[in-house]
Amino acid sequence: LESVTPRQSIESFVAQSDVEKMKQLDELWKIVWGIRIFNRETHKGGAGIQDVPGEIAAMVSASQTTINQQLENMQAIVNDYFACLTTNVLAGVSPGEQQRINEEYMNRLQYVQFLKKTARAVEEVATQMVTARPAYDALLAEIKHMVTSSTSVPKSTVYPKFIDVGERWESFKKVHTEMKRHKRTLEVLLGYQQSYTQVLKQGTVDEATKLAAEQEKPKPDQVALEQEVNSRPSSGCMYTPVLPKSATVEFEGFCIVSVMKHRMMKPVMPEVGYIRYQGKIYGFADENAMRAFTETPQAFVDGAIRNQALADISMIHLLNLGGELPTELYFEGTRQQAMAAEETRKVDSDTQTGQIDPYKDYKYQWNEWELRRLALKLADLRNKRTHSCQTHLSHFKRDNDTQTYPKKQTGSQTLVEKSTQGKHKARYIAGLRGDPDSKVKVVSVEFDE
Repeated sequence: LESVTPRQSIESFVAQSDVEKMKQLDELWKIVWGIRIFNRETHKGGAGIQDVPGEIAAMVSASQTTINQQLENMQAIVNDYFACLTTNVLAGVSPGEQQRINEEYMNRLQYVQFLKKTARAVEEVATQMVTARPAYDALLAEIKHMVTSSTSVPKSTVYPKFIDVGERWESFKKVHTEMKRHKRTLEVLLGYQQSYTQVLKQGTVDEATKLAAEQEKPKPDQVALEQEVNSRPSSGCMYTPVLPKSATVEFEGFCIVSVMKHRMMKPVMPEVGYIRYQGKIYGFADENAMRAFTETPQAFVDGAIRNQALADISMIHLLNLGGELPTELYFEGTRQQAMAAEETRKVDSDTQTGQIDPYKDYKYQWNEWELRRLALKLADLRNKRTHSCQTHLSHFKRDNDTQTYPKKQTGSQTLVEKSTQGKHKARYIAGLRGDPDSKVKVVSVEFDE
């Protein structure tokens, strides 16, 4: 810290404004933090700093290993359930037990789907680290070469590098926090690995597996399917024999036709091919399902949202319909009256452009004590009397108006200017002071000016 900000620079720092101080402190923190991280990587200091990139790599590796093991085991169990449900081994089982086995199959499918979603989230973290970690190591190597190659390095050259190191480390901490959430999600998910008692017996599974292996499915004719689908351009469907790169199959790889027609979650068969409709890729369990979809594609797409998602909430996650659903859903039985269709009508209205009369009652009182006072005042008026009398002056009075003509003031100007001044007269009393025998008299004096 003293190497970045010497003690003699404290006085100039204190004299700065608050905004400038905050800016300087932020930059100072980044530089010091970058130096500490660099010292940690070069084993010359940085004690107590957590190894964030190493912990991220360890959590990613452990999570991926656990998820891959769980997916491998659960996928085998899902295949066993699917074989039992698609063959005739459950013909002698009671309907209640068949329903129970179907529910177990749906439960295992949900578990697998959540594992796949968690695996994708962990894979995104791993991809971020694959890109960010080499750049971070290259930056540290550049700083190390810069520091060791000369005895003195300009601050303007090395300090921005330390700031970059601190910012990259902070980005690692954000990724670390995100990875901890994914790890916690995986731990919670593993608690549902054995969330029920399995009804399906191993003998039934072995028999179903044997029957499925004996049944030979004919290989679909992709050329004929392509000609059949592309010959109807009005449907908007285009046949694709191979799944394009970086493309994903809608409904999480399940055949939507089998789900809607047979209430069965069947995975798509890549041998059948795919259908591109409105920019999305759809897969199918067999040729008949593809033909049924191409006849009314929009009905299946809309039906997956309206019927399947509303009938069974678990389908929202199994078919990945979360982004397709509206922001507000009304499930069956939650509303007493159905919503009426939206009606539109044309209405005209007049707008007042002149003065708008106020409808505010200024005499309104909300205070109870004020209302009580007014009530007592009105009640007290019943005991009062009004007395009045008239006089002669109060009779036959009327208002009179008169009209006058104000005098006009006029003036004129001539070439000769003249003026006159009258004589000044003064009067005073003489004999008030002086000789006591003097007579008092009034004296009038006239002055010319």
